[in-house]
Amino acid sequence: MDKNQIIGFGLIFALLIGYTYLTKPTEAEIRAMEARQDSIAQAQIDTSKEIIPFKDTSQIEENVPDTLRDKLLAKDFGAFASAASGEDSEVILENEVIKITFSTKGAQIKSVLLKNYKKNVQQADNTFKKEPLLLLEDDKDKFEYIIPVANTTKGTVNTSDLYFEATTKDGEVVFRASAGNGRYLEQKYSIKEKDNYFINYDVAFIGLDKVIPDNAKNIQLNWDNYLDKLEKNASYERSQYSGVHYKKTEKGPSCIGNDREELDAKVQWISSAQQFFNTSLIATNSFTSAVVESVPMEEEDTDLKKNSAEILIPYAHGSNETFPMQMYIGPNDFDRLRAADVQLEDVIEFGWGIFGTINRWLIRPVFNFLSGYVGSAGIVILLLTFLIKLI
Repeated sequence: MDKNQIIGFGLIFALLIGYTYLTKPTEAEIRAMEARQDSIAQAQIDTSKEIIPFKDTSQIEENVPDTLRDKLLAKDFGAFASAASGEDSEVILENEVIKITFSTKGAQIKSVLLKNYKKNVQQADNTFKKEPLLLLEDDKDKFEYIIPVANTTKGTVNTSDLYFEATTKDGEVVFRASAGNGRYLEQKYSIKEKDNYFINYDVAFIGLDKVIPDNAKNIQLNWDNYLDKLEKNASYERSQYSGVHYKKTEKGPSCIGNDREELDAKVQWISSAQQFFNTSLIATNSFTSAVVESVPMEEEDTDLKKNSAEILIPYAHGSNETFPMQMYIGPNDFDRLRAADVQLEDVIEFGWGIFGTINRWLIRPVFNFLSGYVGSAGIVILLLTFLIKLI
């Protein structure tokens, strides 16, 4: 380092010291800064003491007096205020092939166990393990009615926020959410046969003509179903065999794979289906209309797809009005589905065009016939392949 560089660095150092000394705050400025910091800290403490807006009814119950809680519930839930608080409990309905677990909050299905089936679950070492097969068990699943209720914060009440009283008897469970003065919303599920995946399901509006505004002509049902990965080849299961099937009342069945569609006509049934199982909702008469959507999940996601439906149910403002339906929650069994006589068997993918027709009406019956004599499905497939080659 030469003499000029040493002098330059010295001058820079001297300038820094001089600048620091000249810009140093005075004692008065230091005191003012300290007072400002104290006031900010006090403001933060005061803010933390403010009342937090209520997020759910449990928070209301814990933080406010009973009289104020009742007013808040009445504001948000109107006539259904008494049903907006309670305890969640489980109710079981089952037969020889199916076990349904319900939640009293929302009267929703928490899970459906198919007793005669297993699913493949991938382990940490990439092997697969057989586990009980449950449908509709995802916590993200939704099955809720949006009830128009006058003089409430949102103008509507979601049944998923209500606590239902449950009564069970002889293969039947009835859920009721009170709206006061003998009025209530009822959901009833029943299984009348021992070996059946069909469930009779009704929603009833008792005395609610005085609660639901006169201009409401339909009640909206929101249904979200997250499909589990059940097979080893999840990509094939996702892309080829999972989606939303539906049937308009005046037309044949149709489906969407990865799409959204507005069904602006009466709809007879909607089905959330995958390769070997489906969950279907069938109207005894017809739904007014629906919007259906099927969205594939990412490869690394634990779910296969999200199938959704926004369904409009006709409402005529009767004092005692019931909309009857059926649910099917089970395997894609052609004969069982065909027995419903609504073309629900079309949720099974047999292939396109003439090949689908041959598979449905020739290959399927022969396969079932051989299965009655041969216990191994693999051998049945070999025999069937040999017959086809021979033909």
